[in-house]
Amino acid sequence: MRKICLLLAVVSAIVACKEVVVDSTIFSGIGTIERCDTLFAIHYYDHTFLLSDMDGSSLEDSDRVEFSLRTTEPVSDTLLTTFYAELNEISEDITRPIVYYSKQSEINPKEWGTAPFVSVDMHITRDWRRCDFFNFSTTYATKDDNDDYVCLTYEKSEQEKDNDSLHVMWLKHYQHQSDTLKYLRHEVISVPLNYMQNDTAQRIYLKIKYFDAYGDTVVTNWTYSFRNM
Repeated sequence: MRKICLLLAVVSAIVACKEVVVDSTIFSGIGTIERCDTLFAIHYYDHTFLLSDMDGSSLEDSDRVEFSLRTTEPVSDTLLTTFYAELNEISEDITRPIVYYSKQSEINPKEWGTAPFVSVDMHITRDWRRCDFFNFSTTYATKDDNDDYVCLTYEKSEQEKDNDSLHVMWLKHYQHQSDTLKYLRHEVISVPLNYMQNDTAQRIYLKIKYFDAYGDTVVTNWTYSFRNM
């Protein structure tokens, strides 16, 4: 009898664990908001998460967000990529378009900062509406009320002549003061790419430059194959 009870306890524990894995999973990353009168959802790769009690949110349809959530149950037994979910954390809109300059005199100092940072991650993704984004995750030292701002900039004089398929850009970090910094901050931005596409090519090439934590220039090269994503 004791063995039977022990076996039943083990089976119950296994079943409980399976339910947790299937119905309650933590997801975190960068997603796109879908919002209308009857729906508030986050699209994340092939998954869709339906959220309730979001009427007071200032987020709008198509906003990009960094989020963490817990799924509660699938919407149906046959549709295992769509879940009801509860939020742990969600950011404000992190969409940040490329800043274009045709001449140096037009530059806004806040969009041409040279403060160092650590690049944690860079990757290109396509969302459910076939909109493409270059996502940048950064960490930098700062302090309160330091007016930090991270953006991707395109300056005409940086471009290579006779190479229309290559776009040279700088990932810039501005801060009001760079001394007596007190703590580290994590910041993510999501840069729209679709308007860089053209009808004559299948891909374009991106050269991204930035200043690392030591003040050295780092160059990374990317291929944006928008026809094959």
